[in-house]
Amino acid sequence: MPPCTAREPLKAGSDDARYHPGKDGVVIGYSGDGWHIYRSHVSILRATNPVVKTMYVENAGRAWIAVGHWLNNHTNPDRPSWYLAMLEKLESLTGLQDGWNSYGSAPPNDTAINIAKRILEQLRLMGLRPERIVASAQDGVSIYFLSGNKSADVEIYNSGEAVASYSDGVSEEKVWEVQASDLPRAITQINDFIAHG
Repeated sequence: MPPCTAREPLKAGSDDARYHPGKDGVVIGYSGDGWHIYRSHVSILRATNPVVKTMYVENAGRAWIAVGHWLNNHTNPDRPSWYLAMLEKLESLTGLQDGWNSYGSAPPNDTAINIAKRILEQLRLMGLRPERIVASAQDGVSIYFLSGNKSADVEIYNSGEAVASYSDGVSEEKVWEVQASDLPRAITQINDFIAHG
């Protein structure tokens, strides 16, 4: 990052209209008492509390807006850390190349990613935390759930079609095809199974 003048940290959520990110962007840092916005890494080194996480935001005209959105996403109690981590994992899948698993599988496309995002939003509202989210060897996205001896998953294909399943390890596994419009109902079934059986 180019050198720039140090600035005292601006508390997360501040509406200080005098603040302007400047041409070098801003640095977001997390210390013991919350998130702060810094003008440079220099001011981070001068911070009273140790800064344990940082994120640099470029683009002078939009830096402040980007910072505001980022802080909101990372400090909003309605968006728990597991949800943000799953979203980040989902976004990372867009960087996969054809044959990512050495078996010729295609990476998740926009159709599968967007459907998976809608599912994650429903899961957030339900409070149902997935075990993991990965690219599917069948070309798409798989979301897995685990609770004791119960397991479930939803596989969203690049075609927009999906398959859901769940099992308790004893009874016969239930597997069914799901149309995009029926996915909310399928997720509700999985939630009922995982939470109540």
